[in-house]
Amino acid sequence: MLVITLLIVRGVGGWEQMNEEMRWLISGGIASVVVLLGLFLFNLIRAPVFMKWEREKEPRIEVQILTGKREHDYQHQHLMWAELDVKNTSISLPLRDVEVKIADVIDILPRQDAPGKYILYPVQKLSSMSVCWSERFSSPNQLKLTIPANSSRCALVAFSDDSNGRWTCFNTPISPKPILLGGACIHIEVSSLDSSTWKGLFFIECHPNYVNGPRARFELVEWETWKANHEITTPESIGRKEDWRTQ
Repeated sequence: MLVITLLIVRGVGGWEQMNEEMRWLISGGIASVVVLLGLFLFNLIRAPVFMKWEREKEPRIEVQILTGKREHDYQHQHLMWAELDVKNTSISLPLRDVEVKIADVIDILPRQDAPGKYILYPVQKLSSMSVCWSERFSSPNQLKLTIPANSSRCALVAFSDDSNGRWTCFNTPISPKPILLGGACIHIEVSSLDSSTWKGLFFIECHPNYVNGPRARFELVEWETWKANHEITTPESIGRKEDWRTQ
């Protein structure tokens, strides 16, 4: 149809006018191609930056281990403590209703027939329990809170106020609080309305004052780190628990 129209215009003497219009169309077409090419290149360069910005905007949970022993009264409300510093990595959005739970506890017992070796065995069989947030950041016995963008809050997992150590007191809202003697493997979950659940395995123990050795202290380390330096026997009945992994 376009070819027929051009032939008709040429036949009635409109060739010069047609040449002018063709030049305008060609110039306009070239300009459009240049603009579209520029937009394509701009979006191609911008896409990775935009995607990174979108990822940084999305609320996500990061966790860091904190342990300590008080030397001055103003440092902490407990003598010894094991905490998780929970961070919201988003640059603009809050994490709502963040909750920390100890999903399971498996005692670690020294083997009587093999000194220096251990066995995983659920002695107390503690059920899932929620952990209270540190009173430095929340009300007493508070189980859920909102973490602002690019901020963190501490969940007090366990504590001890006995200078001789030995007993781990889990910081739950129930009374009396669950206690643990010796070391254990604990499965911790951190959840929020705005993020997928974070999961981790840890070794925890409130050490006593060792004779001619280290003084009482809390140890809270990632399970794989502790396991790499200790020989452990895992009964088949609980072997599946070692499939837990941090997300």
